[in-house]
Amino acid sequence: METKRYHATPPRGTTTTPASQPGVFDTLIQSSAVALFHDYGVAAAPLTPAFIGLEEFHAHYPLAVIGFRGPGMDAALILSIPREVCAQVRLDANRQLDPRDLSRELVNQAMGRIKNRLTQYQVTLKCGLPNSAETPRDLDRVAPQRGPLTVYRLRTIRAHILVATKGSIDPSHLAYSTATVLNGEGDIIVF
Repeated sequence: METKRYHATPPRGTTTTPASQPGVFDTLIQSSAVALFHDYGVAAAPLTPAFIGLEEFHAHYPLAVIGFRGPGMDAALILSIPREVCAQVRLDANRQLDPRDLSRELVNQAMGRIKNRLTQYQVTLKCGLPNSAETPRDLDRVAPQRGPLTVYRLRTIRAHILVATKGSIDPSHLAYSTATVLNGEGDIIVF
């Protein structure tokens, strides 16, 4: 009788079949956002993603938007932080940011984390610059018109942080590979 060995993760240097399950991309978004806010002293827990229309998106303004493109992706990442949560974000003692600057900085860092994690899935993203939206009308102007809006709520002690993607995202382009070694935030890389 032949014995088969099953591995929880593929051996290093292998590539798996495309990650066509929509949950893979959702998990990348949520884990990146949770880790980002954890680094700034805000405990956040992800809730189930919701697929809604832009008119149903009850965001906290100002919010930040950053566009991204890659294989199978043409979308924007949206970050909406309630003022109660902004007050919890731990910054350097000498650093004060208004809510627009803070949300743009955090959406940029969230996009960087997502971009880094997508490297293991053989996806390279091209990202734009973060923009602010003061009203729903501004959001219509800076977010892609086509594609669904997926909202990822993060529960905090004070209120919910909203992280969303708007546009087309095809998870079948994700192919996990163990050949790529990722560096973590704060890792020292010697050249």
